[in-house]
Amino acid sequence: MIPKLGRMSGFLAANLPITFGLLMAPPTMVNTIFIQWVNQSYMAGLNYANKNDSCSFTTLDMVRGYSIAVTSALFVAMSLRKLTSGITKSATGPRLLLLNSLVASCAAGSASYCNTTSMRQAEVKNGINVYSSPNLSPDSHVGVSKICAKQAVRETALSRVALSILCVCIPTGMLLGLNRVSFIKRAVAASKPLKITQELLCITIALKAGLPLAISIFEPVS
Repeated sequence: MIPKLGRMSGFLAANLPITFGLLMAPPTMVNTIFIQWVNQSYMAGLNYANKNDSCSFTTLDMVRGYSIAVTSALFVAMSLRKLTSGITKSATGPRLLLLNSLVASCAAGSASYCNTTSMRQAEVKNGINVYSSPNLSPDSHVGVSKICAKQAVRETALSRVALSILCVCIPTGMLLGLNRVSFIKRAVAASKPLKITQELLCITIALKAGLPLAISIFEPVS
């Protein structure tokens, strides 16, 4: 599989508000449902846009995959939010950030795996083209393989899990670290715009670092 990096060019712009919502939105059930739905809808579109072009997808494949992806995300997020509701009611500052990070990373990671495997299940069912040369020239085409499709989808799904977790955990760690620096803590506490700027900057750095790290877990051509 070869990542279509041109289709990933909107990654930062799309994920900046989503990640900000996952980490910073008040931990209400309505906010949790909305942001997880937005996140998994975006992920479903990303998975569809980066599907293997050698395999055809039906409308039913897309509807089934999208339904499984969103349902799994909402189930995990709502369950965790319910379990932690007693703690989050009184939580503020770093404690609330940690709780939001726990719910977001677990829900986003598990749902991202379900999202990728369900949205691209047609590849596993029908198989993908296999080539004897990494340049994918027509004369090196050797057939269609369901085993290779299964491996490609599994590796992509695992990289999506890593990406989801990295994009949540990296800014959480950065913000908690900055909170321990006294003059930064005082400055941020005194200015809400500065606080939001700091949060957005940490999330931006996390997204810029998380994407190449997640993509590099597996070889681009296998």
